[in-house]
Amino acid sequence: MLRDRIIDSCYSMLELIYRANIFQDIKDKKEIVIKIQMLNFYLEEALHKELIKNKKFESYVNHLIDIDKMTRAWFSYETSKQSL
Repeated sequence: MLRDRIIDSCYSMLELIYRANIFQDIKDKKEIVIKIQMLNFYLEEALHKELIKNKKFESYVNHLIDIDKMTRAWFSYETSKQSL
């Protein structure tokens, strides 16, 4: 079900964040961005199926945008640090 996929993706993303923080693996950071995009897709589906209201959708998406920006900045920082 869609609800289960959203919950599983959230837990999976959290695990990837911990893993990327501990092991500093760029692959994990890329996976975080993929999970964010999938969560965004699932939330759009939930909105279209009227499982969530537009206001909730906007709130969730704004949080995902913030997480995406932080992850990409983290990724850029790690990439630039490795090139030094």
